[in-house]
Amino acid sequence: MSEFIWLLKRICRTIVFICSFVTIKAQTIEQSIFAFLGNKSYRNLLIENPCVNMNEAFCNISYRFYSTAIHSNGDYNVLTWSLSPQGKILSYLKRWDPFICDTSLIATGEQTTNSNFHCLFIDYLGRTYYSTSIKNLNCMYRCEQGLHDPKLVLNYANGFSNREFDDMVIIRDKIIGLDVFSNSIYILDTSFNLLGIKVPPYQITKLTSLYYTCDSFDIIATGYQISNSDYRNLISSGNNILFDSFNLFKYDPFNNSILLLCNYFSNDEELYYNTISLTSFGDILNSDPECDLLLDLDRNNSSGLYPYNFKLDRMVCNKELYPICDTDVYLHTNLALDSMQFRLTGIKDIGLEFLIGTNMPVGFLFIQRSDSLYSLIGNANSPDLSFMNALRSIYYRHTGITNRTDGERVIHIEGYSPIKKGQT
Repeated sequence: MSEFIWLLKRICRTIVFICSFVTIKAQTIEQSIFAFLGNKSYRNLLIENPCVNMNEAFCNISYRFYSTAIHSNGDYNVLTWSLSPQGKILSYLKRWDPFICDTSLIATGEQTTNSNFHCLFIDYLGRTYYSTSIKNLNCMYRCEQGLHDPKLVLNYANGFSNREFDDMVIIRDKIIGLDVFSNSIYILDTSFNLLGIKVPPYQITKLTSLYYTCDSFDIIATGYQISNSDYRNLISSGNNILFDSFNLFKYDPFNNSILLLCNYFSNDEELYYNTISLTSFGDILNSDPECDLLLDLDRNNSSGLYPYNFKLDRMVCNKELYPICDTDVYLHTNLALDSMQFRLTGIKDIGLEFLIGTNMPVGFLFIQRSDSLYSLIGNANSPDLSFMNALRSIYYRHTGITNRTDGERVIHIEGYSPIKKGQT
């Protein structure tokens, strides 16, 4: 006799409707890379679909960016520092607008040692990672938000020769850390246990990543087609051969293979010998370990709600149908998805606000279970594309004529997958 146990695995996404005018700032999609360069002045190098387009913007600022990262809300964050009159180093986490060269303060960290915060990384949950030195001990810290309440996650004295990472990316359940001085790539699990060390064929200086699907990504690196020893000799000798260019590579740390994509040359001021930082929204998407059930309601983030949610960018003021997702909605499942649940919250006018399904794909049902709860039912054999088409067929509607109450409405989506486990 066999007994089958059905377990539910859930994905949760949010759609936001504003019943008033909403302005959404345009954002760069995840396939663009920002390279932050500089010495006497800074420039932002936007690299679109690596090496197809490279667009520079100059920023004359008086402080140095030591590291940059894109937050899951779409903001660019940077780390800078200054020295206080008491000799303490003050590190600042700032919000950076690379299009108008402006910053605003997010948080401040204070140290008593001669070391600044650097190696900034922000994951899909918005958690901040940075490295620093306190009492001659080099460590990495993680904060749930900004620079508040840092937790020690990595002591570089344990297996890393007490050398801090100069850059890092997180790919699913692996952390890839770079030490430029030794040109070493450290591979760790997300509990910060060291799994292996690689030495790339060429000198690497910075890392970022591009996201394609849950199962497909590229790590992009800046560097030079020279050995680590030659690189260090050039730096120590002051040779400016490295100060006006860099190479862009595609790097596979697991197989330690590297492919030259293109070269970047500057005819203006000298660059800092290390690219200040690379960052891409791919870093956010790649850091999410969830691939069994991944739903992105707005793949290119055109509505401005990051990283996976959707926000309606126009006024809801008549009886029109308003989509609950963008046309580029994306679904990836390694487990069979059989249904979704939709909960409409923030209803102001009960009995006048609904979700409706129109022209559903064959084999799908969209059912209203209460004033606020709805179900989309397929079956375990429904492909991802069919569920995506079903989501494109669901709309929000307000049927009121004069009695419309302004405010925010939010739709929460949960996806369910039955996992069949046999027991004899």
